[in-house]
Amino acid sequence: MIGTSGIARPISAALLGLALVSAGPLANPAVAAAPQNMTHGLGANLTPGLPEGLSASAAALVQENATLPDSVDLSQWDPPVGNQGQVGSCASWAVGYYYRYWLRNHALGDTSTFAPMYLYSQLARGDANRGSSFPENFGISLSQGIDHRSDYPQGDYDYTTQPTSAEVTAAAPYRVTSGTSLFRGASGANQAAVEASFAAGHPVLLTIPVYDNFELANATHAFVDVPTAGMTNYGNHGVFAAKYDTAGVWIENQWGTSWGNQGWAELSWAFVNQYAEEGWFMTADGGGLSTPSNVTATGISSSQIKLTWSGVSGATGYRVGRWNGATWPIIADNLSTAAISYIDGGLVANSQHLYSVCAFNGSGENCAPYVYATTWTGPGQQPNAPTTNGATPVSSSSIRLTWTDNSNDESGFRIYRWSVPDGQQWVVASTTGPNATSVTDAGLQPNTNYWYDACAFNDAGQNCDPVQAGATTLQAGATYHAITPTRVLDTRNGTGGLSGPFTNHAARTFTLGGVPSNATAVTGNLTVTGQTSSGYLFIGPVAANNPTSSTINFPVGDDRADAVTVQLGSGGTLSITFVAPSNGPTVQAIFDVTGYFTPDTTGATYHAITPMRVLDTRNGTGGLDGPCTNHAARTFTVGGVPAGAIAVTGNLTVTGQTSPGYLFIGPSASNNPTSSTLNFPVGDDRANAVTVALGAGGTLSITFVAPSNGPSAQGIFDVAGYFVAAGG
Repeated sequence: MIGTSGIARPISAALLGLALVSAGPLANPAVAAAPQNMTHGLGANLTPGLPEGLSASAAALVQENATLPDSVDLSQWDPPVGNQGQVGSCASWAVGYYYRYWLRNHALGDTSTFAPMYLYSQLARGDANRGSSFPENFGISLSQGIDHRSDYPQGDYDYTTQPTSAEVTAAAPYRVTSGTSLFRGASGANQAAVEASFAAGHPVLLTIPVYDNFELANATHAFVDVPTAGMTNYGNHGVFAAKYDTAGVWIENQWGTSWGNQGWAELSWAFVNQYAEEGWFMTADGGGLSTPSNVTATGISSSQIKLTWSGVSGATGYRVGRWNGATWPIIADNLSTAAISYIDGGLVANSQHLYSVCAFNGSGENCAPYVYATTWTGPGQQPNAPTTNGATPVSSSSIRLTWTDNSNDESGFRIYRWSVPDGQQWVVASTTGPNATSVTDAGLQPNTNYWYDACAFNDAGQNCDPVQAGATTLQAGATYHAITPTRVLDTRNGTGGLSGPFTNHAARTFTLGGVPSNATAVTGNLTVTGQTSSGYLFIGPVAANNPTSSTINFPVGDDRADAVTVQLGSGGTLSITFVAPSNGPTVQAIFDVTGYFTPDTTGATYHAITPMRVLDTRNGTGGLDGPCTNHAARTFTVGGVPAGAIAVTGNLTVTGQTSPGYLFIGPSASNNPTSSTLNFPVGDDRANAVTVALGAGGTLSITFVAPSNGPSAQGIFDVAGYFVAAGG
């Protein structure tokens, strides 16, 4: 349930030793009064008497998780972004609204939100700026629980009205078990404590100081690094962190979706180590209760399913939840401690249902993994359930399911497929005869995951394997469509919708013109110019402020280009990120498209060949003898490829240039091309890979463009493969 990526990183012994040493906070600028025009409340108070450094619990977590993943994402159980307004209730929002929801959703799939003012009103007692610490909010959550927003008419901003006795009673089932400290104060080991908490399955609460770069975070600047000189410290803020990666930890803030990137921002690890004041995590695991064991579900009639389980020591009762496709609503609550079974009735005949059984007491609840069963029709004995052996992708549109027959009295087998990704219902994918042990489910979508269940049936009903099997169809192949090189992005003039240079670690997304909606990838040329710092550009299908790969690397003062073949994102988009050694520098980016791929057979197929030189103006290879001159297009025939070829891949090289400039290569002669293929300075033999459409008769045209008339450049082109159109 924990999403990870990358290579796990071991925690060094030196870092673990640092975790056990107290560390005082770094010197911060003086705290200023919140400006009158600040639209967001703060209000996190530090915990009096909390020892400096990592706690014993954090040190134990670091020890237990000595090898940590590069990233962990627990945000799938988060509530929607909240908004505390100007009330100083941030710690109550982080504890009550975010963390309590996360624990409940993670345990039961319950998506009912909780009321942060239930906590804060009891702490503030009418003082909007009183603030609160995390332990103060834990205290109420441990002793009382917290009420739902739907049951709490005082709303999100009433810090004066106290909860009624009915609301206190309604809060009782939602007590938490513990609030545990991770660290206090600045320390190089804070990162390890946060990562170890995530690796153990616990999101993190952080108390942090708010500087100008946090207050002003937005969609293009959602990366909060250490404050720079001159920034003002407005006070402490309590936040909920739901995921981390190699660059830092992501928080879901309670300042609404207009702040940060739709309410989210990433705190750099340097900020966490040098400026975070406190770190905590919470649990609500049933106060030490064991998980209900031996949980079974059995269809006992055409409209009933019976749940059974073994009793749990210390439980004061049991709850049964039934999956409705999105959440686990409770269908039986406050079952007595003597209960070890429950019959769910009024169901649809021959239908399948998923259940969860939970034990609870005054401190919380603990739930068993789900079980499921199918109702049945008719008298008699159902056959034994088959044993599913697994699902295997066969092609881009089919999956094969195999099973073992465990009885001799079935009329046949039914194969069920999960009908929608969130598991709303089962549909019959196939019905087979009594001797079948496999079936191939066809007509599926490429690169899509499907889940299956095998059931034996006869006149008395059916019995299904309790183990689901899943598989992903194979990725459909794509064919290529070459086009005349087209400029789709130029930040210098706003082409492509992005106007103005890129800034550091700020991903920007643009839509590609000139390619159809079913295109899955494109070939093209990415060019950098006007850079004020060395660095690199990344281009890809998903926006990434901190990309883990690079597309084109460059120094200052050198226009460079790089050919790419890149997958498109949702809606035919691409995202570009500029990464530099420090904040401040900018860069202009240009992207030219030369072709696109579609997941069908309408395009061309690729054929690789041994690289061969088809043009060298230094010796007349290809029919062009002598250097290219400024703005004078020259055409040559590409040898070594069949007459039906519509495009080629290859390598374009420049040498002997007497001026900086660029070369363009394309299917049509153009003295004034609107895109570039290879940019270069003087005195640098340089090459760039090319995927380019061929002109009539298998020709290409090359043009040299320089800042002024007079200079020249030699051009070389090597072919590495060709595309042949469908039916060609």
